[in-house]
Parts: sequence; C-alpha cells; structure tokens
Amino acid sequence: MSSRTSDCLEEEDGEEEEEEENYNPTEVKMSQIVMPCHSNHRQELSVGQLLKWMDSAACLSAERHAGSPCVTASMDDIHFEHTISVGQVVNIRAKVNRAFNTSMEVGIQVNCEDLFSDRHWRVCHAYATFVTQRTSTGQKVTLKPIVPVTQKEQVEYSVAAERRRVRMVHDDIIKDLLSNEWVQQVDSSVGPSAVAAERTRVESVELVLPPHANHQEGQRRFQEATARKKIRLDRKYIISRTQGEVPLSVPWDPTNQVYLSFNNVSALKMLAARSSWRLSCEKDQVCASH
Repeated sequence: MSSRTSDCLEEEDGEEEEEEENYNPTEVKMSQIVMPCHSNHRQELSVGQLLKWMDSAACLSAERHAGSPCVTASMDDIHFEHTISVGQVVNIRAKVNRAFNTSMEVGIQVNCEDLFSDRHWRVCHAYATFVTQRTSTGQKVTLKPIVPVTQKEQVEYSVAAERRRVRMVHDDIIKDLLSNEWVQQVDSSVGPSAVAAERTRVESVELVLPPHANHQEGQRRFQEATARKKIRLDRKYIISRTQGEVPLSVPWDPTNQVYLSFNNVSALKMLAARSSWRLSCEKDQVCASH
C-alpha cells in the first residue's frame, strides 16, 4: 500500500473516532460484499450498482432528517480513485451536510475493504441533492436546519452553500451556451484515424418494471407480494390436490360457457367500480389504466 493511501486512511480513522463521540442522527452506514452478480465482464464492481447503493444510503439519510419521502434531484461529478473487485466489501457512509428550504445536500463517502489482507482504501466521495416530496394536499415540506457539531461538519456546512451556488451558476451557463448555439470549430488537422461521433452512439430502451421501483411504492409492492404468494399457493394446490377435492377453478367446456362469461363480466364490473385507477396511457382513443 502506498504511503499516500496510508496517510488518507489514518486521517479517516481520526475522523471516525471524532464522529463516534458526536453521533450524527442523519448518518447512515451501509456495507455490501461484492458478488459476481454485481460485477461486469472484468470481475469488477459495476459502477451502476455502486451508484445504486450510494443513492439508497443517501436517500435514507435524507429521509431520516426530513421525516418524509425524498427523491434524488441531482448528483455532482464523481471521480473514482480505485476499482472494486468481486469478494471485496464496500462501506458507504452518508449524512446530511446542510438543509435548505425544501432541499438538502447529502455527503457520501465510499471506502473499500479487503477481508483477507485487512486493507482499506477510499474509492470516491460524492455530493447528492435531495428534495422532499409534496404532501397529499400538494404542500411543500419545510426542512429543519442542520446544526453542525464537529469541525468537519462545520466545514461541510459552510461549503455546502457555496456548492449550491456553483450548481445553479453551472446550470445557467450551460443553458446560455445552448441557447446561443455556441459551436466549437473542429480542428482541420485531424487525420484519417478520427472516428465519427455517430459511430460512438449507443441507444438503450428499458421497460420500467416493478423490480425497478423504489421503496416509496410500498403499498403497491405489498399487494404484488400478496398476489405472488397467492399464485404460489394456488399452483401448489393444483399440483397436489387429490381427485376427490374441489378444483381451484371451474374448467371451461361448451356447457358452462355462459356461466364463465357471466363471472368474467361481473369481475370486470367490480374492477371498473374502483375509484383508485390512474390513467396510464391513451392510444387510438383506448385508455389503459392501472
């Protein structure tokens, strides 16, 4: 291990001892062991998976302070100092640096640990902005201010306001450049080995499924879990039932076609009578809801 890495680890150990004496109620710690399913083709932790863990820890920290559901508004640039391999442990620490009116900045520290060599090193440090969701009546949730205790927390608290100002200025600069149609001239001395930008484009289309949802759809996911459990029990009953037991459903044949059709129409009427439907899409004057 290099001396630079050792110095960083000693500083981090000192910070941890100081913060243990002054408990921060918004701090969240998460540890994950890297499994093969988390890795890419090089047996290294996928950056997408790491970002998912970081976002989950930061969101929990934000919601712990806000006391209400929060969503990710933005995340600053992240520079990864080291890669993480399969079998190593990822340690993530997140805490709220400063709360503004309805948004807050969450600092995220990612370290890696090798269980067999007892090595520790820093992977990255990131800052994310979270906002509170509106209440059921449409009102915004005003956040309580953060009171920094340790010297490091005071520094992060002070710098958080400046980082917020830089983010806003950066957005204004980008919007101004795009509105003025500012274009940089291509260097004419580029040789034949240059690659057209069109050849580097990759498009991806993903269908958003229930497993992709976050924890804020708790009621819907609970109902899905209940439905899956019922399906498993029904399947087990169908396979294991004896000849003399009542079948789970009425088998179709021409003699009971009217009976089954009546049951289907009745079930559709009951679904249509529910008031909790939301319009999902509308195509060719046909509405689909869920």
